Parts: sequence; structure tokens; C-alpha cells
Amino acid sequence: MIALAKNLYTHRELLYELTLSNLVARYKQSILGVAWAVLQPLALMVVSLFIFSHLAKFPSDNFPYPIFVYTALIAWTLLSSSLSLAVPSLVTGVALLRKVYFPREIFVIINILIALVDFAIAAVLLLVMLVYFRISPTLALLSLPLVLFIQLMLITGLSLIGSIVNAAFRDIARALPILLQVWMLASPVFYPMSMVPQQWRGWYALNPMVGIVEGYRYAWLGGAPPPVGPLAVSLVESVLIFAIAYTFFRRGEEVISDIV
Repeated sequence: MIALAKNLYTHRELLYELTLSNLVARYKQSILGVAWAVLQPLALMVVSLFIFSHLAKFPSDNFPYPIFVYTALIAWTLLSSSLSLAVPSLVTGVALLRKVYFPREIFVIINILIALVDFAIAAVLLLVMLVYFRISPTLALLSLPLVLFIQLMLITGLSLIGSIVNAAFRDIARALPILLQVWMLASPVFYPMSMVPQQWRGWYALNPMVGIVEGYRYAWLGGAPPPVGPLAVSLVESVLIFAIAYTFFRRGEEVISDIV
């Protein structure tokens, strides 16, 4: 983590310029512009409201179902958008990679920052929904930076290892949408963790997004604190994934240009 932070700080101007140019290119020729940042979680929320709330009658821990789901969806969209942009980044940026040397992880981080901007935009709508449903912020909101940090560690680790593996095997980027859909259904996005049978919750919590999603809900909505165990598992797993991925990425960095 320290080595990555040092590289990013050393090349902060390049990181800023590339992130800004990619953001401009992302929205410049788009009809809806930044509205795309909220369109995906909003559309999924509307569909889930009909299917899971009205038809399946899923519980929502005593919160209005739309905001219960939306808090999880913006967190999930941060993960899925980051991976969708970052995993193929070494392949799509091969022309620049071969022209000039700079730490290759910058290509990955740029796309995570772009997804993080979308997350911030989507969070504005969440604040509006909190006002609409008359849910006042509590001291639980102070835990939001911790949950976000854990998720960013997880995202960065997965993006680093995914990008370099995808440089060698292009099937990874193609399989990613399917893997993300399965992972989303295996996470408490549309339903609370309380729906999982007690005897399976220990195994279920091994999914790092379980503690992260529940942590976001607690931070934004308050209510009963989530079990400490799942969030602690998410923290440990995210740190381990990041450490292994960054080591693997740096060892393969020298051959990236030859691979792609």
C-alpha cells in the first residue's frame, strides 16, 4: 500500500491529467452526461422494487425498500464499474504503454478514480432520498470512510490482478460481466443478511462484499450495527487480496508490453 501511494504521489500530475482527460472523454459525447452515473443503480432499484419487494416480499430491515436497495447498489456499481473499466485497461492503453514508461498501475488506478467519481455523483441522489424518506444521519455515518477504504482496497487488488491476467488471457474481460452478475446475487444487495440461515452465515460472510454492503447500509441509514465479524472478514480479505495482487502485478510489470 505504501509503495503504491508513493508511486501515485510521485506521478500525481500525470495521474490527474489522465484521469481528467478520460473523464471528459467519457461524458463529452454522451447525451445524458453525468446522469449515467445514477442511471444504472436507479434502474436496478426500480426493477428490484417490483420483483423483490412487491412480488417476492423481501424484507428490508425496517427501512423503505428503495433506499435499502439503493445504498447497496451504489456500492455494487462502484465495484462493477471499477472492474469493468480497469481490467481491460492495459490492453486498451497499449499504445501509450509502449511509448513512454511510467508505473503501469496508474492505468488501473485511473479507471478506479473514474468509477469513484460516478459513486460520488450517485451518492448525491442517495442524500436526496434520505431527505425524502426522512432518514436523519446518525453517528454511524462516521464509519463511512472505513467501509469505503475497505472496498477500495478490494477493488484495487482485484483490478490489478485482473488487468495483468487479462493482458495474457483476454477471456477474463469477456467473462467479467457474468462473474459480476453471479457475485451480485450472492451478496446482500437485494435482500438483508438476516435472510440467510444462521448456520450458513459464517460461510456467507467469506464473500467480502457481504461485510462491505452491510457496512454501507449501517453508515448511511443507521439502525442496528451490522455484525462486526463480516466487516472484519472483508477487511482482512481486502488487505490480503491487495498485497498479493500488487506483488503479482509488479513482478509481471516488465513483461506487460510484450504480452499486450
